[in-house]
Amino acid sequence: MRRASVLLASVVLSGLLLCFPASASLDPLNDGGQASAGSKDGGGEISAQRVEERHATHKGGAPTVKNCVVQGIADALLGGLLGYSDSNFVLSAEHPLGYQTCKRISDGAEIGHAVWWSPPGPTAIDAVAIAESELHLRLPDIATSPPRSGLQLVGVPIWFWSVGATPVSTTAAIPGLSATLTATPVETRIRIGGGTGRARVDNVTLHCPDGGRPWQRGRDGAWANSGCSHAFAWNETFTVTATITWELAWTATNGQAGTLPDVARTTSFTLDLDQAQAVTD
Repeated sequence: MRRASVLLASVVLSGLLLCFPASASLDPLNDGGQASAGSKDGGGEISAQRVEERHATHKGGAPTVKNCVVQGIADALLGGLLGYSDSNFVLSAEHPLGYQTCKRISDGAEIGHAVWWSPPGPTAIDAVAIAESELHLRLPDIATSPPRSGLQLVGVPIWFWSVGATPVSTTAAIPGLSATLTATPVETRIRIGGGTGRARVDNVTLHCPDGGRPWQRGRDGAWANSGCSHAFAWNETFTVTATITWELAWTATNGQAGTLPDVARTTSFTLDLDQAQAVTD
């Protein structure tokens, strides 16, 4: 049985070499091409694009082939003998060998060569995914003036600003390339809530340019311009929720670059507002 199978395989391969037309000779610029896993013909439009790119790379000019199609070796043989073809053929680990035919743009001649499947190698996106898993963005650290540990008074503006929110980068390497992912803070938002009754007037949202301006003793008075402050109108306990939004951008050593969806980090704390009392005679 085994000898019969070997003999049959030899006959099939011999017939394949004899039955392909002379115009389907090997393209010298595409000897030993590879097709990606799971793609038609390594194949169809994908294969045509790859072949055209290889020609353009070798010759430094426009594509030289079009309409590339890949078939299994047996299908290609039957197609040559019986006009049969299988348009659903896909190169894979189970069917790793195929025969690709293309039409040469210059004279319309059909040329062909053997192609084989190979597992897809790592990509820049793979490296970016690793870098993203290793990127650590801490929760917002929000300072206030007056300090949260001190007395907060109705009518006195409280300043808010973020501390330590600076760009953070991480790099991940895989065989053949590496990618660097950088997170940059692009928005700091302070939401004040929890006020009830008349105190609801203090339920506001502050947008803090560049994270808010830190208050400095000797330079800033209590009513100086902060860009991220609020003077409470009512004494109550309020919840302050701070959110920093980070923009993610990556570059890879193969020249590719891109962005990922923004990431937000949020933290919260409470403020107890007191009403100053004046004593008169």
